[in-house]
Amino acid sequence: MRWTIMNHWIGAGSNLMIGNDLGNLDALGKHILTHPSHLSLATFTARYPMRPRNPGTGFGEAKQLQA
Repeated sequence: MRWTIMNHWIGAGSNLMIGNDLGNLDALGKHILTHPSHLSLATFTARYPMRPRNPGTGFGEAKQLQA
């Protein structure tokens, strides 16, 4: 679960929450922060960030849409 959440937060450009104390990382926390797949995902999303799109038009401008 921590691995999947980390992928989403990296892709969304959000603050990273690894579910661990940064002063006392466990093995999974260290692995998540240093794994090459996460580093490449961060590089990719820095160039192509995820942006919400409006249904129907696909444009990114803000609209009030009925849920």
